[in-house]
Amino acid sequence: MEMILMISLCLTTILALFLLKPILKRTATKVNLPPSPWRLPVIGNLHQVGLHPHRSLRSLSFRYGPLMLLRFGRVPVLVVSSGEVAHEVMKTHDLKFANRPRSKAVHRIMNGGRDVVFAPYGEYWRQMKSVCILNLLTNKMVGSFEKVREEEVNAMIEKLEKASRSSSSENLSELFITLPSDVTSRVALGRKHSEDETARDLKNRVRQIMELLGEFPIGEYVPSLAWIDRTRGFNDKVEEVSRGFSDLMDKVVQEHLEADKKKADFVDILLAIEGERRSGFQVQRNDIKFMILDMFIGGTSTTSTLLEWTMTELIRHPECMKKLQDEIRSSSIPNSSYIKEEEVENMKYLKAVIKEVLRLHPSLPLILPRVLSEDVKLMEYNITAGTEVIINAWAIQRDTAIWGLEAEEFKPERHLDSPIDYRGKDLNYIPFGSGRRICPGIGFALGLAEVAVANLVGRFDWRVEVRPKGDQSDIAEAVGIDVCRKPKSKKMEIILMLSLCLTTLLALLLLKSILKRTATKVNVPPSPWRLPVIGNLHQVGLHPHRSLQSLSFRYGPLMLLHFGRVPVLVVSSGEVAYEVMKTHDLKFANRPRSKAVHRIMNGGRDVVFAPYGEYWRQMKSVCILNLLTNKMVGSFEKVREEEVNAMIEKLEKASRSSSSENLSELFITVPSDVTSRLRQIMELLGEFPIGEYVPSLAWIDRIRGFNDKVEEVSRGFSDLMDKVVQEHLEAGKKKVDFVDILLAIEGEMSNGFQVQRNDIKFIILDMFIGGTSTTSTLLEWTMTELIRHPECMKKLQDEIRSSSIPNSSYIKEEKVEKMKYLKAVIKEVLRLHPSLPLILPRVLSEDVKLMEYNIAAGTEVIINAWAIQRDTAIWGLEAEEFKPERHLDSPTDYRGKDLNYIPFGSGEGFVPG
Repeated sequence: MEMILMISLCLTTILALFLLKPILKRTATKVNLPPSPWRLPVIGNLHQVGLHPHRSLRSLSFRYGPLMLLRFGRVPVLVVSSGEVAHEVMKTHDLKFANRPRSKAVHRIMNGGRDVVFAPYGEYWRQMKSVCILNLLTNKMVGSFEKVREEEVNAMIEKLEKASRSSSSENLSELFITLPSDVTSRVALGRKHSEDETARDLKNRVRQIMELLGEFPIGEYVPSLAWIDRTRGFNDKVEEVSRGFSDLMDKVVQEHLEADKKKADFVDILLAIEGERRSGFQVQRNDIKFMILDMFIGGTSTTSTLLEWTMTELIRHPECMKKLQDEIRSSSIPNSSYIKEEEVENMKYLKAVIKEVLRLHPSLPLILPRVLSEDVKLMEYNITAGTEVIINAWAIQRDTAIWGLEAEEFKPERHLDSPIDYRGKDLNYIPFGSGRRICPGIGFALGLAEVAVANLVGRFDWRVEVRPKGDQSDIAEAVGIDVCRKPKSKKMEIILMLSLCLTTLLALLLLKSILKRTATKVNVPPSPWRLPVIGNLHQVGLHPHRSLQSLSFRYGPLMLLHFGRVPVLVVSSGEVAYEVMKTHDLKFANRPRSKAVHRIMNGGRDVVFAPYGEYWRQMKSVCILNLLTNKMVGSFEKVREEEVNAMIEKLEKASRSSSSENLSELFITVPSDVTSRLRQIMELLGEFPIGEYVPSLAWIDRIRGFNDKVEEVSRGFSDLMDKVVQEHLEAGKKKVDFVDILLAIEGEMSNGFQVQRNDIKFIILDMFIGGTSTTSTLLEWTMTELIRHPECMKKLQDEIRSSSIPNSSYIKEEKVEKMKYLKAVIKEVLRLHPSLPLILPRVLSEDVKLMEYNIAAGTEVIINAWAIQRDTAIWGLEAEEFKPERHLDSPTDYRGKDLNYIPFGSGEGFVPG
């Protein structure tokens, strides 16, 4: 916790300085705007964008909804994260959202927007799009270049076959860039970039342009920081690349005018219609350059990214690879021959694979931004002209509400009987956009991708290269105008440097002034005074249950804190706990969203952290009825006997040899590989990710490696459980365990619900977390208290030894059932030392009146079981003392009926094990 303490002290110092300055009240006319995260002065929400904006924006949408308003510096930006809202933008109000934002880089490179992709919406754009579609991208025209695609795919296959025969390696990433580049170069220019210097130079210029268009010029959003763009050479680079591209295209056009060719390419076609007047419009020489540039940008990056992700997913999912190979090889064509496009048309599974890759990995995760041309009413909100709009296709295509709980999984089968296509009619699947601005070159990109994948998969057998443990660099993402797999050598030092500079600048700006929030007064619970930005986080301390108990002495058993931007209700008495876990249990039944839980538990596929709803009810039912019945628990008595005897034998051996044994280690013994992963998961779930509560400090989690650790541990656990499940499937066992039971009911339909293979992993994880940490903590505290209280130890020993069983023999469970003092000891230990002093937090799903206070939906709730079970008003003046006798004649049990004793929780969130 040292880092968090250091950060807390730094922030407290800075914030104390803030408060020395006058606090100004915001003056603003109230309009009905979409929800917005709290923003910083000057830069607004730019600090929340991160290195992977599509991921960061989806995380924000979990809290603020599918339509939210951000500020990138001075620019209002609307972020759309659901198909329903996307339909309003790209269908209902498409005309109003058809424009592109102004950008200095685009303006300079594209000569004021003389292409199709970035041109402002209007007559010029309509005519240019018509020229492209009618002259370059018709089905007939795309089909006419089939021979080019065949030759280039065959060239790639020959390279791979040569490498295969010589046992050498080929860089697939390079091949996948070369293939669409050569095809596009031949189609557009009539020459291969790999064999022609001019074409090669043009390819390099296009790559530079794409890098520049994918960069983030801070001066466009924060004019006062435009000096950063100048200092880092961005403006000069735009100028140099723009000039170089224009000169190169002039040379290409001149060569085409002087050449005597039989086969026409795109440049020839456009030169042929140059000067022709159609509907009052003429294609000019300058226009040709930028149409060709659009073809290169759309025809190379989209296809290469698609190919790379397709092969990545197939190699990561060998069962899908096998299925696709079977489909391809079942054709009458021998494996050694080229698979033609006419044969690809009948390959349904291949098309499903491509669709699924584009769903999970769209080349443009954030569809190119649009800008609103006039005021509009959108989903009951008032949106003003000039607002930029970002549609997060990556988030929409992973929306669990549409694609199910396995939205993050690679499942081509979901597309086999689906009517959804690439044309953007269904706004839940928009890899190429939708509406007026949909990509016109879909057929061009898919035609090459499908035939390339068919030949790659049909002609070769693929296997995963063995890598050092933890090496996942091959599937990281690179950021640019499109998203591809990340080159290993690529770093983001300049972005991190700018981030640190901006953070420093913001700290200085905040020292000068801070604006006071305006809020309507509502009857809320008492609250301690809080600091700006971090709220009450500085008051939590290293032992939150103790710190919160101390605060409750001053502010009462129901108090409202703020952990950064998150309102948190703290309950410290059984009376209030009853209202939360009994009276209003259903409203408080949900769990807060957490990035760590979402990643480790695959979006909440377990019982403990699953969102409240039908899935959670069915999963809990599966656990209780199949794993945790009294009969099932009793059936494992022999296992418990053997393991307890093994522990006793170790202690007896140590006793005879006068050596020592570490009781803590004995109490938590589990197989070593499971122990390692389990400990890592529990540590991560117990950590405090500051970015979840103060998004502007999310960089701390990244810098300290928290996010990477979550990713690595999650993957490691999943791989380990896959191995365990596979071993169970292959084993022929007489005795069944939990995994066997769950595998036996896998796929069975009960009340419209099926247990899936993935679910089994997380049920087992819950069993390990609940069955190891709870029990080991209880054992450790029990022995600690008994050793500290020898009179209680003596009393318990007398009760146990008074049985007729000799001291040396095993004491069975049936004997334990009659030991009242033993049960009182366990109850008292759980009262003083509950395994979860703060019961796992809940979140309120709708507004509620609680103890005369108004509590808003979205408020998190922490129930301090540790404080409740030491409440002197209930447990007397000796509440802090270890007194097992208090339970001898008490009706209180572990079931959570008495809300003054809740070591395992109560209500819907009660621990079933």
